[in-house]
Amino acid sequence: MMRGHEYRKQREKAGLTQKQLAERLGVHPMTISKRERDAMTITREAQIALRQVADESRELACQVVG
Repeated sequence: MMRGHEYRKQREKAGLTQKQLAERLGVHPMTISKRERDAMTITREAQIALRQVADESRELACQVVG
């Protein structure tokens, strides 16, 4: 199971704020905060969604740079 600090690192690596990630996932920013503080369980579905959004964000950044 993914821990909060790992979730935060994935988000930061993608260059996203908590608010930006929440908007892309369709959740409240407090949900992201709770996941990162281990105050809420990070489900498998939440992990997959984070990775998908992070991958998309990195791809966009590469296109802008490249």
